[in-house]
Amino acid sequence: MTLFGKPTVTDDDDESEKPATSPLLQMSSAWSVWPTLIQNVALKPLAENVKLSAAMLYPQDGAAVIGDDGVIYANPRRIAPAAEWLFMLAHLLAHLGLRHLLTEDRMRQAADERAANALVRRLHIGQAPDRFLTPPPGDYDSNADALYKDYKAGRLQVPSSWNTTAGVDVPDVIRTEQPAPSADQWAMLLTQGLLAQVGVDHGHSGHYYASWATIELSKARGALWWFADHYPLLSALASHFRITENRETIAAHNIQIAAVVAERMEIFVNPDAKLTTPEMRFVIAHEMLHVGLLHHSREGKRDHFLWNVACDFVINAWLTELGVGEMPRGGLYNPGFAGLSANEIYNRLLQDAEYVRTLATFRGAGLGDILPPGSVPGRRANAPALDDNEIEELMKQGMEAHVNGGRGLIPAGLLETITATISAPPAWRLALGRWFDARFNPSAPSRTYARPSRRQQATPDIPRPRYAPSHLPDGAGLFGVLLDTSGSMNAQLLSRGLGAIVALARKYQINQVRLMYCDAEPHDEGFVSVERLAGPIPVHGRGGTRLQNGIDALLAATDFPADAPILVITDGDCDKLTIPRDHAFLLPEGKRLPFAPVGPVFRLA
Repeated sequence: MTLFGKPTVTDDDDESEKPATSPLLQMSSAWSVWPTLIQNVALKPLAENVKLSAAMLYPQDGAAVIGDDGVIYANPRRIAPAAEWLFMLAHLLAHLGLRHLLTEDRMRQAADERAANALVRRLHIGQAPDRFLTPPPGDYDSNADALYKDYKAGRLQVPSSWNTTAGVDVPDVIRTEQPAPSADQWAMLLTQGLLAQVGVDHGHSGHYYASWATIELSKARGALWWFADHYPLLSALASHFRITENRETIAAHNIQIAAVVAERMEIFVNPDAKLTTPEMRFVIAHEMLHVGLLHHSREGKRDHFLWNVACDFVINAWLTELGVGEMPRGGLYNPGFAGLSANEIYNRLLQDAEYVRTLATFRGAGLGDILPPGSVPGRRANAPALDDNEIEELMKQGMEAHVNGGRGLIPAGLLETITATISAPPAWRLALGRWFDARFNPSAPSRTYARPSRRQQATPDIPRPRYAPSHLPDGAGLFGVLLDTSGSMNAQLLSRGLGAIVALARKYQINQVRLMYCDAEPHDEGFVSVERLAGPIPVHGRGGTRLQNGIDALLAATDFPADAPILVITDGDCDKLTIPRDHAFLLPEGKRLPFAPVGPVFRLA
C-alpha cells in the first residue's frame, strides 16, 4: 500500500487535484521530471508516498521545500534544467527519509544538507545546482550526526553561506500542521528502497550502500540492513523483506520478540524487546530463513505449532553453527536434534507432549512465530509477494555469493527435497550395472517353505512353497554412497543419481545403502533403506565442496564394512580425493574430475 495513494498535484486555492496536463504545470520542470524520479529503485518507495503540490507553501524565490507531512511544495514558475530538478527533488526525498527536521541550528542545517547531497550523489541522480554543499573529505557519507559533532567540536568549519532548494541560506524542510506518517515510517521507506537497490546492484556495488546511508534505524531495521549489505548468504533475500514495529499489531498477536508473515515477506518485531545487536541479527535471520526454507509451504497438514518448533530447532542450530549473531536466551536449541531434518524432529516431538509444553518460539509460549496466512490485516507495500520458486532462486543466489565471495563455507542446514528419477536404463546405467555385477552376484530366487504364503482353496491345509530372494552373506550386500550436495549440484543431477542407485539396488536385492551427504562437511545419514531413497528425501548441505571430509567420515565409521565399495556421485567441481578402497565415480556427461581417478568413472548422459 502507499501512505497517501497515487502522487497528485494540488492547486494553491482549493487543494483539489489538478491533472498534470495543466498549461501551468507544463511550464515546470518539477512535474516533467517526476515520472523519471519515481522510477528510481532506491527512491521509489518514498516517491510513491509523497505528494507534489503547487500550493502556496512553495518558496517564491526558490524551487521547492518539503514538509514533514510528506508533501513537496514546488514553485510552478521556476524553470531549471531537468537534471537539476531531478537532483533537487531527490535531495528533498533524502531529507525526509533521513529524518531531517526543521531547525534553527546552522550547524545542524549544514550537516543535514551535506548528508542529503551525499546520498543523492551516490545514487547518481541528476546534477547538483551551483553552491549546493558537497560532502567534506572523510568517512561521513550520509551520517549527519557525525558531521554535526565535528562542526560543534571545531574539527570542521561551518560554511558561511550555501544554496538550498528553497533559496540562499533558507531551510528546505518545513513543519506543517497536517497529519503525517512518523519519521520512522519515512526512514523505513528509504531503507526499503536502498535494500532493493542493493538487490539490483548485488555482486558489484551493493556493498557500498550501508556506509553512506546511515539512517537512525531501530535495531531490527539495522539488522535487516546489515544482512542486505554485509552477509551475502541472505542479502538477496533480505532486500525483499520489510520490518514492522507497530505496537498495536505486536500486542494484538502476542508477539514477545518477533514473528513473520511469509506471504507478505514482513517481519513483525516487538520494539520493546530488550535484545543486543547480535541477538537482533540472530532473530531477523531466523525469521527470514523460515521463509527462505519455505517452512510455511512445507507445513501441509501437520500441527502448526509443532511444525513451527521443529523448524526453529533446525534454523537455530544452523545459525549457531554459522556464527550469525547470538541466539537470545530461551531460543530453541537441542544438541540431541543435531543433523536431523524438521520432519524427523517433528516426529520426535509428536511422541513427547510433556517436552512440547515447555517450548516457546520467538513469538511466545505455545505460539508459532510463522503467522498463518491472512492472520494480519493489510497488504504488502511496494513489493509483491514472491512465489516459492522465486524464494528458492534468491536462496540459491545467496549461497553462490556467499561461497564465491570468500565469506566461508556453508556446512549444513539448508534442506532441499529431492525425489529419485527412475527411468528406462540408458547406456551409462548398463555400464554401471556391470560394475555392480562384479561386486554383487546373488543367486537366483529359490523355493522355500520357511514362510508359506500361498494355500490353495481346495487343499487349505497343505502349505505351498514360495519364491524367495537369496540372502547375501552379512556385509556382502552393502555399499556406500557419497552424494555431493554442494551448491554446484543441481536438483536434476541429484535426482538422477539417486534414481540410478535405487534401480541398481533393487536389481541386486540390496535393501540398504550407507548414505553420506557432503558439501563443506559430511552429513552421515547412516544406513538408508532403498525404498526411502525412492521417495522425497531431505538433502543436507548446498554449500561449499570438501568431499574428502565425507570420504574420511565414511571410512572411519565402525559399522561400515571394510570391504564395502563406495560410489561417489559428484559434478566434478571438487577437491582431490584419496579413497583407499574399491570405488567408482558417477559424473554428468561432459564433466571431468580435477585429478586422475583410480576407480572407474561413469557418466550420466
